[in-house]
Amino acid sequence: MIAAHFTAVRDLLAEAAADIPVYDTDASEIVGDPDEYPFFVLSGGTVRGFSESLGGCEDGAQALVRVTHTALAPAAVRELVEISRAALEGAALAVPGRYGWELALDDSQDIEIDRDVRLNGAGTSAFPYFAVDIYRLGSTRYG
Repeated sequence: MIAAHFTAVRDLLAEAAADIPVYDTDASEIVGDPDEYPFFVLSGGTVRGFSESLGGCEDGAQALVRVTHTALAPAAVRELVEISRAALEGAALAVPGRYGWELALDDSQDIEIDRDVRLNGAGTSAFPYFAVDIYRLGSTRYG
């Protein structure tokens, strides 16, 4: 169930931005190469079950998923945020055997410079930029 929810979010993002790679949690092998920008990093998504009935059967699931938007310039990060929000906000997850709730933007982090990553090569800023959106996802079991 955990993987299916994460995959559903990744698929929505990949469909909206087919030419922009979506990495699962880690993009450390490419971050120093300016030719690999822009990209998204999708992380989190560890689903927790819960019950809405007196019987205590965990028929509900919720999680937070982080979308990190990474680019070589602040304007490019803003474009990525616009693309991802258009694809994800209010979208219902397609998870087999479950009714997906609409994704909701739960929190966001402004654009920052990533001084932990140094870009290789000339003609670029020495550091990339990023912004983070956090979405709340959820679903309930059919029936």
